[in-house]
Amino acid sequence: MACYLSESEQVCLDQIVTGYSIAFTNAGYADIDQLAAYDYLLELDYFMCNLYQLNAIEHIITAIQSLAFKYEGCNPEFAVPFYFENYGVTYQKIIEAWAFNNFEGRMPTIAFIDRMRQLIWDEPFSVAWAASPEKGPQL
Repeated sequence: MACYLSESEQVCLDQIVTGYSIAFTNAGYADIDQLAAYDYLLELDYFMCNLYQLNAIEHIITAIQSLAFKYEGCNPEFAVPFYFENYGVTYQKIIEAWAFNNFEGRMPTIAFIDRMRQLIWDEPFSVAWAASPEKGPQL
């Protein structure tokens, strides 16, 4: 596959979806080969049984490489980490998604945030940290 990861976020996502599709297809092939291997085992045809087992393993390896979506000789080699490093979820994307979907999902999000508040309630707190939380607590 060609290396188009850095063109845009949508192109990168499309490439990842393609990888998952290839992985799913190869997992199906591996399942078919494994069933055929079992049939040959029942017939005591060990050569054909081993041949189909090797084919199944080959399909599994291809599926795993597709899940990781590795590009040989490309920089970057892996699509999923590249996506998260360059196009990952940000507060801005969350806000835009809420606004676009008429604030659907706000209740579980607020409940989750309130639970996090409960968990940190008794932890040390400093006004300097609250003013600039991206720097982390300066205890």
